[in-house]
Amino acid sequence: MTDFLNAVKKYAVFTGRARRHELWMFQLFYCILSLPFMLIDVLLLTPGNSQGTPVPLLTSLFSLSMLLLSLGVNLRRLHDVGRSGWWFFLAFIPLVGPIAILIFHVADRQLGRNKWGDSPKQMPYGSNLMH
Repeated sequence: MTDFLNAVKKYAVFTGRARRHELWMFQLFYCILSLPFMLIDVLLLTPGNSQGTPVPLLTSLFSLSMLLLSLGVNLRRLHDVGRSGWWFFLAFIPLVGPIAILIFHVADRQLGRNKWGDSPKQMPYGSNLMH
């Protein structure tokens, strides 16, 4: 929960770096928090469009409210692996793009400092990097 709250504190921050753990905890809590909205949308059967298909109004509003937060965490994670935020546009290429973004998101961080700042993962006192 701490990582999710740290991400919320950086609501529209697109600079800096985010640990892998921060991204995945954000994704987990995002899914958990969206479940009640989905459930309410299903139970209320929110009025549909002209074809009669129900519109998930509450879920859509929740997702829209979390858009900048989600984008910020994803871009900061790309920075942590040494990629520019522009790489996020790969996600819009069908099939290949989301797989590439997933690979970047599970990749290990760049050690030390890169052009987006210091590594957010603190090394224990007295440990040595053997690279």
